[in-house]
Amino acid sequence: MIKFWSPLLFLFLIIISCPIYPQQKDSRLESITKKFQSFNYQAVIKKADSLLNTENVLNDSEKVEINRLKGISHYSLLQMRMALNSFINILKVKPNYEMNTTQNSPKIVKYFNEIKENFKDIMLSKINEKENAEKLNTLLINQRAVNNTAIGYSLLLPGLGHLHHGETTKGWSLISAAIVTLGSSIYFIVDSNSKENDYLNEVEKSQIEIKYKRYNDAYTYRNISLISFAAVWLYTQTDLLFLRENKIGQVEVYPSILFSAEPQLNINIYF
Repeated sequence: MIKFWSPLLFLFLIIISCPIYPQQKDSRLESITKKFQSFNYQAVIKKADSLLNTENVLNDSEKVEINRLKGISHYSLLQMRMALNSFINILKVKPNYEMNTTQNSPKIVKYFNEIKENFKDIMLSKINEKENAEKLNTLLINQRAVNNTAIGYSLLLPGLGHLHHGETTKGWSLISAAIVTLGSSIYFIVDSNSKENDYLNEVEKSQIEIKYKRYNDAYTYRNISLISFAAVWLYTQTDLLFLRENKIGQVEVYPSILFSAEPQLNINIYF
């Protein structure tokens, strides 16, 4: 008896399970459609994002419909960039998709048709935008590598880093200032030490005050020279490490790469 009923039971289970999957798909679209019909655009967008990001079983028609509802919702909320992306996603699935005025308002249809006319230019723009971003990122990495090397040179002698960057005038000016201030610092260090010894070894009262003044003058010149060299050294490192680093990443730093791949799309917004 069990052997007789087992095949029938198995067949019955297959029959009742077959409609489940289509009903789930209908339920998904029905849920988002009801939200759309009640003008709950934020809920439509949230539901659409959930379906498009987590569902792997959507067919092309479902993807188109979900993006249509999502795009119109964005449009109604004046989120034009997101609306544009949703309508582009429709065209990625069905490049020849036609919006009709029975389901959509004429202004939505007109807006979609303008996007469709410019679809190829929009896609080319996105490709070029990605390529340009990659090129700029490579340049930024190379620029930072060059800057790190320049900082290493500058630590040895102020101005060498600027020469490494190709800034000849500024580089040689800083090198000259560094050599003059460093040279004078060394000279006055030796001179002040010598005059200090003369002052300390002097025993005649008439000469003590004179030699002290000479030592004090040399000591003052030594400090001025050291401070001047330190100022040149600190300015050089600051210019390379902070001021130049702040400029890295700005397109203005690379005048030869002022990208203009974004096409001038003639897409109007209708309200």
